[in-house]
Amino acid sequence: MTNSIAPNSFKTTLFKKEILLIFLAGFCFMLNLYTMLNLLPLYVITTGGTEFSAGLQNSIFNISAVVLRFLLGPIADTKGRKILLLTGSFVFATAPIAIWLAPSYPLQALARIYQAAGLATFMASASSLLADHTPYEYRGRMIGLYRGLMSFALMVGPIVGLKLINAKGYSFIFIFTSIISSISFISVLNLPKENIKKTVNLKVVEIADNMNKLLKHPILIKAYFGIGVVSLSYGGLLAYLTMYTLKSDIIKNPGIFFTIFAGVGIFATSFSGILADKLGREKIIWPSIICLGLGLCGLSQLNNFGSSIFYISAFLSGLGYSSAQSTLITWIIDNVDEKTRATALVLQENSIDLAMALGPFLLGIGTIVFELSSLFLVLGMFTIISALSLYKIKCRANSVD
Repeated sequence: MTNSIAPNSFKTTLFKKEILLIFLAGFCFMLNLYTMLNLLPLYVITTGGTEFSAGLQNSIFNISAVVLRFLLGPIADTKGRKILLLTGSFVFATAPIAIWLAPSYPLQALARIYQAAGLATFMASASSLLADHTPYEYRGRMIGLYRGLMSFALMVGPIVGLKLINAKGYSFIFIFTSIISSISFISVLNLPKENIKKTVNLKVVEIADNMNKLLKHPILIKAYFGIGVVSLSYGGLLAYLTMYTLKSDIIKNPGIFFTIFAGVGIFATSFSGILADKLGREKIIWPSIICLGLGLCGLSQLNNFGSSIFYISAFLSGLGYSSAQSTLITWIIDNVDEKTRATALVLQENSIDLAMALGPFLLGIGTIVFELSSLFLVLGMFTIISALSLYKIKCRANSVD
């Protein structure tokens, strides 16, 4: 899709117009996403829903994104990344208003399915376009910086959102996220036109065949499982951390957790990207996932150790999640050809969304019987054991054509 890239310096590559616009569009998109994911469960409860229904709505959103991405994502490999980025940012600019105006829970859920179309089209296309414009030797650092910017969106979004709710009410959340994604849409509009060879429309059978080839690649399978473990834990954390901490009455502002989580993540993604470029991807991935698991185990002890364990857990979770996720994505990009890059990243994003849907769903079922503290402990142990198990699987590196 993109011609080979001249080996410019990292600074020259970073300040290219295309890179800066992708960064701005991605940041605004993720600011919308993290604000909505974190605060919509509270909105559902405020409007008469239960803890389970709040988590279920996030699951509906993520599962819908998976289904839609299978159909829409591979278009980026033949029709270009920009058209899908435009679609995703437009949907995210309009979906908050649709959710706000929905008069009932079923219509809210329907609006979340519409919102999922934006997630399905934007994320993989943005990562693909960023990789298209980045030389291999800088890829770990560039993906790390991009993911660090996503962490900054997580740090800013929930805090700004909670302040808007306290000052003006929930209506301003929907207006804020709509405006933010409008900036994303404008940024994508200003991206240069892509130089795409004329191609025939992909048929469903061809899309399935490409995905089947990718799913037979041992390194990709291992990477997708790693992403699934990290995202399942993260999905549960996003959906239930705020409820858990407010119930404990120890922490008055749960947004502090994500401020620390994301603040650490900003530096972790950049530093882990540099290390991954020098030492190799797997030497960063598995210790990072274990670090995330330790953070979740620590969070389960909030009632026993108070605010200190809360801050330590936020630090460990942010360090582990951000380092693992960005390095796993880079590892996937390393092992696929440019012609199937967007399709491989579609599978990566679907791994994230399926796991993020499963996490809140399982924890939601668990809340019927167990306290959230026990569930966070189980989630942390699962994360650690999964990382150790995946580490033991050895794969031979080769690229998928």
